[in-house]
Amino acid sequence: MAQWWIAPQDGQVVIDDASMTGIDCSAIDPTVYLVFWYGTNGEILHQHSDRLPVREPFYDLTPYIALFNAWMIAAESATPPISLAQAKLVKASMIDALFASKRQLPISYLGYTWDGTDNATSAISDQIAAMSSSDGINNAVASLASSINTVHGTFHTDLDTDVTAFLNSNADLLNTVISGATSGTAQHGTTPSFATVAASPATGPNVTWPPLVGPPIMLTYAQFTGLLQALINRRSTLQLQRTTHKNNVAALTTVPAVAAYDITTGW
Repeated sequence: MAQWWIAPQDGQVVIDDASMTGIDCSAIDPTVYLVFWYGTNGEILHQHSDRLPVREPFYDLTPYIALFNAWMIAAESATPPISLAQAKLVKASMIDALFASKRQLPISYLGYTWDGTDNATSAISDQIAAMSSSDGINNAVASLASSINTVHGTFHTDLDTDVTAFLNSNADLLNTVISGATSGTAQHGTTPSFATVAASPATGPNVTWPPLVGPPIMLTYAQFTGLLQALINRRSTLQLQRTTHKNNVAALTTVPAVAAYDITTGW
């Protein structure tokens, strides 16, 4: 379902090149003339009498899911009818479209609402990359520091074990040499400790970034990277739910079951 559109006034729903009519679109705002979806984002064209025919973007696909389920039921009675494989493909594409819409909704962070679209996320990532060329270096230093510390610890343990064994096995000889005594017990003390290596986290300058509403906000480097992390975390959670829904759809065995499966839950 890379491209689809809805003509509410005609009760028409089109997915790819398959048009179904007679679908109840009364739930859609009566001022809406056409609804378009292009893979990851949508556009709405309102009635020309209501406003200029300029399409307006939208990202929340949820209100239109029921119409595509109705399209699937109508397609089952078409000539030729929709196959189970086609129904699953359409439903999986709907899941992808819902994932795309949800991952691009505005996100709350630090008491502000931020643009969560793919373009905004990419811009934040690019800004961080431009500011912080030291990130990769610091990550490498952190890895090197960890390796050095591990080697130090292992060397310290092995050296301590070897020296202890040597001293204890030659205690009599050492005591004779050191103190002139004929017998005694010599025990070795702890070997010197080694200094560990620490790596500083990547840092960068403050960033002035615009929320969706209001003037730009001054963010520290940590806050700015935290905004990107919040977007990444949300995306990861949504991806898990997308996979769950797709697996569930793949297990269904009839077109009506595929149409009835609710992909709007759990996100």
